[in-house]
Amino acid sequence: MAIAITFTQAHNATVGLISVLGYATALVVIEIISVLRIDDRILKGTVIRLAASVIILGSLIGYMFTAQNRSYELLTLNVVITCYGLMGIEVFRAARAKFAKTAAGRDHIIAAVVNLSMLAVYLMDFGGIFTLGEIPAVGLFGAYAAILAVFWGLKAFDPKQAG
Repeated sequence: MAIAITFTQAHNATVGLISVLGYATALVVIEIISVLRIDDRILKGTVIRLAASVIILGSLIGYMFTAQNRSYELLTLNVVITCYGLMGIEVFRAARAKFAKTAAGRDHIIAAVVNLSMLAVYLMDFGGIFTLGEIPAVGLFGAYAAILAVFWGLKAFDPKQAG
């Protein structure tokens, strides 16, 4: 998504919305597939419930705002819902990995903090504390996607990781 946002000529709310929805869909699918392979029933149930809530809430809000052609509000709300759901998944995974006692727990805490920061910025924008505007909001989402992509890429190619 970061590459798509960076190299697209238009940086309006529609492009951002498409990117957010693609990003959220891909991450929800990845989260569900990753927990289906493990035996921890508590983690599996929690991640599937949080992922399903991201899909349901995003769909309901999208249905309400699409008829009114308010793509900027829809963009901010979808980022809030996605970051909240992914932050919840990362915090729960960190708790199951003993938080800062293990490398996996620390990695989940870092991803949760990145999601929390994006959640706070977009929630303040939606709440009217300040206004980002279309172009900065889309650019900030692209930067967020790039940061997490680099973080996950480094984590994936770490030779110390269990594979």
